[in-house]
Amino acid sequence: MIRILEKIARAKRADLEAWETAHTSGGFSLWGKALAGLIARIGSGRRPDGVLCGCGTLMESQGLKGKELLTILGSVPYERSMFQCPVCQATRYPGDEELDIVGTTRSPGLRRMMARAGSQSTFKEGQMDLKVYAGIKGSAKDVERVSEGIGQQMEVWLNQDRHQLLQLSQTVVPDKTVPILYISYDGTECL
Repeated sequence: MIRILEKIARAKRADLEAWETAHTSGGFSLWGKALAGLIARIGSGRRPDGVLCGCGTLMESQGLKGKELLTILGSVPYERSMFQCPVCQATRYPGDEELDIVGTTRSPGLRRMMARAGSQSTFKEGQMDLKVYAGIKGSAKDVERVSEGIGQQMEVWLNQDRHQLLQLSQTVVPDKTVPILYISYDGTECL
């Protein structure tokens, strides 16, 4: 990165945008390497209490399995332990569970960013915004899948919350009653 900046400086032309872009991409690369170091120890190695399958059987280690994790900082390699049930053959990756990346190659931060970009306009525009604002490359279909998935998770969460509220047996009694309440077409209330 330093060589790139030196080359830009020797060009004798001030191109602030090029300098910013080089600095940002270089910074993301450095932070991405630091992130890879941070997550390297998560989800790998022996577990003192073992890993249980959903069927109740103690799962067996199958060694380390690699995964390329896409993050806000770029692509990060990730090695984590895989466990498999000898009875039902189900697999678990405790590291994926801990990092909230089960069944996905995208970090929670990147998923949130993609869902937000996808909710603002068309998925194609969201994909272009991610590239311009964060240097994140992906397709409009990626933005759509992530946005739709998070939307479905939110709907399930909201339905559970609503169901819990409906289960309350208490009736809410207002402190004082309003004799006449007028609601106008623009949604304002008048007493």
